[in-house]
Amino acid sequence: MGTKVGPNIDYSDAAYIFDAANRRSYSGSANTWYDLSVFGAACNTLTGIAFTGVGSTSYFNFLGGNSMPITGVAHLNYGTGPRSVISWVYPTSNAGWKQIIGFGTATANAATGLAISNGTKWSTFQHNTRADEDGVAVINVWTHVAMTQSSLGSSIFINGVLTASFGNAITANQGTAFIGAKFDDGEIWNGRIAQVLFFNRQLTATEINKHFLITRGKFGV
Repeated sequence: MGTKVGPNIDYSDAAYIFDAANRRSYSGSANTWYDLSVFGAACNTLTGIAFTGVGSTSYFNFLGGNSMPITGVAHLNYGTGPRSVISWVYPTSNAGWKQIIGFGTATANAATGLAISNGTKWSTFQHNTRADEDGVAVINVWTHVAMTQSSLGSSIFINGVLTASFGNAITANQGTAFIGAKFDDGEIWNGRIAQVLFFNRQLTATEINKHFLITRGKFGV
């Protein structure tokens, strides 16, 4: 049976499912945020990251000082993918690079992720090479952000809608991965992160929009 994330969504093929509102993912008082996918990765909750809320409105509040290192990176798709990330976030700053999730290595600049760029836009990127970005990252509101990557290029989705597609492939190597930071634990996130879902395939626009529509209610969007 596949893992369910909300009603009518079966993401049994996900590589990560981190959901702060699911008590199987985070109990509310422990030091580990658990991945609900079949791979069973985890990340450490650190000082300076506050768990806030009750039930379906729960989230982690990143205060700009710490991130969460993720265990279990070997099963992620590397090279040019395909891969996708979906996240619900609430940035409290969009100044400089702010990373929702980052993974890869500095070798050959083979790292990428999902972030706010130094142009205050939602972005996916090739480390030290190129930012594929679109749509101003508005602070102090919940936003559903997604990216897809494949050998044909990348795309950015905001609140369930495709906002931009780019024709250059993005490469990543197996290395380290963080929620709330880039691959080397820099460019730390400021604000809330409620969900991070990672897939070893390119999600369709319909799938991303469906996730937004089903989950938007608890974020008041």
